[in-house]
Amino acid sequence: MVAEREVPDILARPAGSRTWAKIYVVGAGGRDSTGSGDAVVGSPKRVVFVSAGVVALAVASSRAVASVPTCESQHVRLRATFYGEAGGQFVQTFTATNTGTALCRLAGWPTLALRDASGKTHAAPSVRVVQGRPSSQPFRTVTLHPGGAASFDVFGADFDAVANRACPKTHTLLVSLPSAEPQPVTVALPDCGAFYIAPMIAGRTDHDSWSTVWAERWCRIRQFAVVVGPGISEATGQHTLALRLTNRGSSCTLYGFPALWFEDAHGRIPFQLRTGGDQMIAATPALPVQVRADGNAWVVVNHYRCDLGDKRTATIIRIGLSGAAKTNTVRVYIRDPYRRVDYCGSGDPGSTITISPFEPTLATALRR
Repeated sequence: MVAEREVPDILARPAGSRTWAKIYVVGAGGRDSTGSGDAVVGSPKRVVFVSAGVVALAVASSRAVASVPTCESQHVRLRATFYGEAGGQFVQTFTATNTGTALCRLAGWPTLALRDASGKTHAAPSVRVVQGRPSSQPFRTVTLHPGGAASFDVFGADFDAVANRACPKTHTLLVSLPSAEPQPVTVALPDCGAFYIAPMIAGRTDHDSWSTVWAERWCRIRQFAVVVGPGISEATGQHTLALRLTNRGSSCTLYGFPALWFEDAHGRIPFQLRTGGDQMIAATPALPVQVRADGNAWVVVNHYRCDLGDKRTATIIRIGLSGAAKTNTVRVYIRDPYRRVDYCGSGDPGSTITISPFEPTLATALRR
């Protein structure tokens, strides 16, 4: 039996060529006809027709693809193209076009470095991510015909929710395509501490980048029921509180550090919030957390006790997504007086609270 599996954005063609809208690759058991995860940007090797006029393509064998040389920087024009922001995150697409006269191939993840206005080069903390469904291959080899294009996406936070300010912008990125020399690209991206880099794909842009990068969609805070979690064995002088977020909606993805407000009967308490870990919270970067329906995510907060006595006590915590306004939060009531968060007064070390990013488990949030 011949199986058909829809594979979006497998083929793209140079400007002026016919555009393929929906593509089905024919193979046994639902696998690609090559079985290798290779994509060819340009003319297909063979075309067959199946029922209802659906076009099916059998691309070149993986052996033929492997014989194509890797794209070199001098034969690739790299540009920053699509940019968008939503839900506290940004996405920037970079498009690579083959300007040479021969086939070349790209496979895997590009790498980034930063160049400031003075010309100094700095490391760009990066995390490799996989776009598409969990069952999909991490990446495919993309073969570019002359004039053909491939692209990749860079993701990250677009606002520093802890400091309540915009992140500084990049001046120039040094982008190294897989196995190629770096190319400077002038682009102003929010630099909030880490960039999430997706692998190369065929085509000039990924039209599904928002919906398929880490999950089907981003979470909304109001789909979560938030309660105080279990007690935690604390280091001397530390006061630690875990918040459990249970997803009452569809599967979705959380990312970044939460926006938090601590309140008593008189309103918001002016705690200083910080990230980066402490004696109780792990100093780990924020990573995407996929939360299934009825599944849990976690946030942990910690501060030092008030040795000179407390000035105010938080009985309510409001929690929102990264960069959220107060109106887009949910409230958590702390009914146990021993779990409440005391404010020690301005300038006291106990008035600074360390917060974790959204985490998949309580254990991953805590320092080991």
